[in-house]
Amino acid sequence: HWNYYRCIAKMEGIEAARDGLQMWIHEAIPIAGIDVINTILDPAKDLLGEESAILAAKEWLQISSPHDPAHKMTKRWMERINQGELRKISWRELPACPVQNHQPLLIPLNNGDLMVAGGIDSSGRPSPKSALWSNKSKSWTPLPPLPVGLKNHSGIAINKGSIIVLGGTAATENGESTYSKRVFQWSYSTGSWKEIASLQIGREFCGVSLGKSGQIIVIGGENPLQTQTSVEYWDRRSNNWMLGVSIGLSLQEIQLQRVQDQIIIAGASVSSSGFGAILFDLNTQKFSQPKALQGIGLDGAHPISSGEIVIWTKKSGEINIGIWSPSHETIHWTCKEIELPHRGDLACVYPYEDNNFTLLFSQNDENIGSYIIDPTSGTLTPLRAPNKDLPPSDYRACPFPYGLFVITPQSSWLLSY
Repeated sequence: HWNYYRCIAKMEGIEAARDGLQMWIHEAIPIAGIDVINTILDPAKDLLGEESAILAAKEWLQISSPHDPAHKMTKRWMERINQGELRKISWRELPACPVQNHQPLLIPLNNGDLMVAGGIDSSGRPSPKSALWSNKSKSWTPLPPLPVGLKNHSGIAINKGSIIVLGGTAATENGESTYSKRVFQWSYSTGSWKEIASLQIGREFCGVSLGKSGQIIVIGGENPLQTQTSVEYWDRRSNNWMLGVSIGLSLQEIQLQRVQDQIIIAGASVSSSGFGAILFDLNTQKFSQPKALQGIGLDGAHPISSGEIVIWTKKSGEINIGIWSPSHETIHWTCKEIELPHRGDLACVYPYEDNNFTLLFSQNDENIGSYIIDPTSGTLTPLRAPNKDLPPSDYRACPFPYGLFVITPQSSWLLSY
C-alpha cells in the first residue's frame, strides 16, 4: 500500500497521495525492517515533509519493540536527522491562544495537536474555555466550552482522537466545588464534550497515566483530610471507575511517569513522606519505595533510552539534575547547583528527545530563561530568545512532538527542535 501511494504521488502529485501515505506509514515501517530508511523514512521526508516523517517515526518508536529490526534503524535515522540539533533550536512566536486564562491545562494529543482547557479567568473564576492547536494548519481553533468551568484539573490523551479531563475545582451556580468527581471526554469524531462516569473520590491536582489495556489510572489529589491515597481505574468498555489499592499517605500535586510496567510517583508531598519517589507496579498492584531515593526531595523523574531515570530536585535558589539507576540503586548528580535567580517554584524540567531535557526558569526580570541539558554528559547549553524577551513568568508548558509549547494569557511560543 505504501509503494502504491508513492506511485500515485509521482503520477498525480502529492496531494492525491498524502492521506494514503499518512494512513499506511505506521504499518510500512516494521514491514520494511532493516531497509526502513531507504524505503520508508527518507521517501516520507521528501513526500510528506520532515516534520510529518519525524512525527510518524516517533509515534512508531513509542509502541515498537527495541528488538524489532526496524527499531534500531529508525532510531539511527532520527539521530542522523538530529545531528547539530542544538544549533538549530530556537524560540518561535505563535498566534495567541484564544483561551486567555491563567494556569490552563495543556494536553498534547497523540496526533501532534495540542488542547488547552480550563484555567482561571480574569475574574478569578474557573473557566470552561477550550481550544485546539493544529500542527497541520499552524493555527488555533476555539472549541465548545467544557460543561463547567475547571481549574486545578488533570487530563490525558487516550488515543489519537480523544482526551479525558477530570477532577479539579468546578464552577457552580453558588460558587465553586473543590475536589470534583466529574469526568469529561472530548473527541474529534463529535467535536464536543460529554460527561462520563464520575470518579469515586473527588480529586484536585491529581496524577493521571495510561495503564494496561487502555485503562486510565488516577492517583492522589484527594481532600487533605483523607489520610490515605487510593488508586482509581477507568474501564472504557464498562464506563466505570473502580477503586484499587490504597497507601497510607496523603499525596497532593504529584507527577506520574510510566516506565514499562511501573508508575513512578514523585512530587513535594511524596518527599515530605520521607521517600524521594514511590513506585506502583501495574502487574502486582502494589506500592514500593526505592531505597536509593529515601530522603531525597524529588520534583520530577523521566526515563531515558538507557533504561535509567533522569531525576531533578529543587532547593533554595538552585536545581540539581541527575541520573538514577534502579538496577544498581545508585544516583549520579551530573548537573549540580544550577542557579534559579527568581521564583524557584516556577522552574520546570521537560523531556526533549531521548537524553536531552529543557529547563525553563523565571529570571529576575520575570521573563523566562531556558537551558538545554544533557544529563548523561552534564552539558548545560543556554538558549536565548531572538530579538525580544520571552513571555513573562505566568506560563504553562508541555512537551510537543516538534518542541516545547509555552503559553501565557497573552501569547504562545514554541521552542522548536
